[in-house]
Amino acid sequence: MFELCFDKCTEGNLNELKFCYNNPIGSDMIVNLDLKLNYGPINGDIFKAQAMREIDIYKSFFKNVSENECNSCYKEKLHSINSAILKINKQLKTHGILRLWISNNAFDRCALYWFCNYMKDYDCKINVVMCPGVEISANKNKLTENTRWAAFDNLPYMASFAKNVRELTKQELELYSNLWQELVEKNAPLRVLIDNKIISTTDDFFDNVILSCIAETPQSQATIINRFLGKWYCADFCFVSQRIEYLIEKGKIKIVEDKVNDDGNYIVRTICRVESQRNI
Repeated sequence: MFELCFDKCTEGNLNELKFCYNNPIGSDMIVNLDLKLNYGPINGDIFKAQAMREIDIYKSFFKNVSENECNSCYKEKLHSINSAILKINKQLKTHGILRLWISNNAFDRCALYWFCNYMKDYDCKINVVMCPGVEISANKNKLTENTRWAAFDNLPYMASFAKNVRELTKQELELYSNLWQELVEKNAPLRVLIDNKIISTTDDFFDNVILSCIAETPQSQATIINRFLGKWYCADFCFVSQRIEYLIEKGKIKIVEDKVNDDGNYIVRTICRVESQRNI
């Protein structure tokens, strides 16, 4: 079975199932096409756009990034994408079966729509394993939120969902392809998953939520971002970092301490909310 996922952590889980748990899902090949299509432009060459975004991600962790580092980051990301596409194309051209592991978030939903548009000219069987979402435990007094394959720590339990695989119909493939084309036409700065639908919106959509995660007492920016992403898995570290920069410029957040580590490049920043933003 050809497994396709859209993030590194899910790929890691699938590889661990294959090599450490006697391959209960019967994987022949595991491919990660690491695309984050829920924010940024999507009306041009999305592979190059994703590679450019990788530079922004790198800059959100490191300061004084050189041009050579940016070029290396760009080339590595583009190589990773192209390598995955070559494997996918081979499977599509040979009319092989692909099994997609789709989480309940905007990342994977946008990737699913893009993929259905990408493969629309191929006659190929596409199976999907959807993440279960919120589940009630056996004793019915505990809710477990399993919305991302990447977050599963019980891997044999994750493998059990491979039995729930569902083949996408031609009508579904066409629908998702059309939905992708609609997203491209709007080309909004941000795409979010609301009530099981992808909505195009402005990039300030989560600003108030980000502000609510920031106290008036100084805290590490990395801690704040991780707290936000833990509750709202709707973006990545880079996106939230960029929104914080915007809110700093607008005077809603202030920098308490901004320094680099002993290597002279890693950003160590402490921030707090400006007091007047208490009720935002």
